[in-house]
Amino acid sequence: IVGKHQGLMYYTLGQPQGLGIGGQSDAWFVAEKNMADNTLIVVQGHDHPRLLSQTLHASQANWIAGSPPACAHVLTAKTRYRQHDAPCTLTMASHQTCTVGFAQAQWAVTPGQSVVLYEGQVCLGGGIIDSSTPPASRPTVTLSDISAGILPTMSCRKILPPMNTSTRARAYFR
Repeated sequence: IVGKHQGLMYYTLGQPQGLGIGGQSDAWFVAEKNMADNTLIVVQGHDHPRLLSQTLHASQANWIAGSPPACAHVLTAKTRYRQHDAPCTLTMASHQTCTVGFAQAQWAVTPGQSVVLYEGQVCLGGGIIDSSTPPASRPTVTLSDISAGILPTMSCRKILPPMNTSTRARAYFR
């Protein structure tokens, strides 16, 4: 536990500023917002595996041509402003919901933000990101692993909410 946050709504995935964590060699980034227990998960280093996503699920899709593109085309997508186009596959679940799979894992794919799809220089449309899936190779640690003393070598910390002093944090990994 490295501190207390001011409310989950004030943070976005990948955010490095305004965390109130200093004195470390590498910058800290927001990796996860856990609404269930009101905790903010931060990780150290821009290239930390917890910041990467291989696929995303989006809804509220809006297609410039009025309908989704044929999936046989080579598509690219952006999930962040100024991001380079990333090669991807598009799988439609319905006219307004889809899954986008990336050839290379993408950095800080954030629910609530937009994914925009392109065919070459032509914008096809996009949708609102509902969730993302990490690469299969991303290390995971359970609370039972922590209790057993099995800790990964990466650095990750929780920031607790300031609201309730009776809230106890479970041990998290270092």
